[in-house]
Amino acid sequence: MSWRDFSYLQYGTVRQRAAYDCLSTLGVMETLKEFHPTLVSTICLDIDVATSDLDIICQLDSPQIFTQHLQTAYGRQSRFKLFPFNLMNSAVIAEFVFRGFTIEIFGQPLPVERENG
Repeated sequence: MSWRDFSYLQYGTVRQRAAYDCLSTLGVMETLKEFHPTLVSTICLDIDVATSDLDIICQLDSPQIFTQHLQTAYGRQSRFKLFPFNLMNSAVIAEFVFRGFTIEIFGQPLPVERENG
């Protein structure tokens, strides 16, 4: 199994199973596939706390295209916020709530293995 495949969560703790259902229903990995999405949340490791979110890191080539993609795909989600690309951290970040989870999508112009997310 690839470390990028989060399907193992469906057999984990109650919270991990809920996270799997959340992300599967949302279809986030398919929606973001061109950006190499990778789940890096503490929930995956079962070291989460009550306020832990689902962190998804992505590789982007164009901050403008990534920002537009996030706005189109998730702009109508509850509490959607978008922090556009800036030179300080060279990242685009979107955050919203779905099925009780805060989801944070973090994109940088780097392979996901080298990102700060």
